[in-house]
Amino acid sequence: MMNQRGASASLGFTILELVLVFAIVGILGAFGIPFGIDAYRSYLLTAQTKNTVAFLRRAQNLALTNKNQSSFGLSIQNDSYVLFQGASYASRNQAYDEVYSRESSVAITGSSSEIVFEQLSGKSNVSTTITFSNGLNVQTVGINYQGAIFW
Repeated sequence: MMNQRGASASLGFTILELVLVFAIVGILGAFGIPFGIDAYRSYLLTAQTKNTVAFLRRAQNLALTNKNQSSFGLSIQNDSYVLFQGASYASRNQAYDEVYSRESSVAITGSSSEIVFEQLSGKSNVSTTITFSNGLNVQTVGINYQGAIFW
């Protein structure tokens, strides 16, 4: 194709231009991926903490409403949570178990892996702090004997 001056017009990109663009995109991606991974790990940590609070509040609400005239509790397992009916996880009524999966990349530590709420009062059998960690950040959930759940 000839332009007004009689020279042929170029209709594409040169190899050098393409290599330069891909190099810039690659460099930006290499710097951006670690930030994306850290953001995702922080999201998982926050989601795991919020889920635990929700499960604790569900157990407490079931105890407060005196469902089946029983206490309810939450047991934190290695790979799951078990919301159970009964005075303890060992003596629970397994027919009422609600099992929820747990994110394995978030470490959970605390002085008690089992929290039970009394029927009608919603008071807790333990006063404890549960710590969640993803290796970079830490979040905590506290429970006192009066049944207050705070984070």
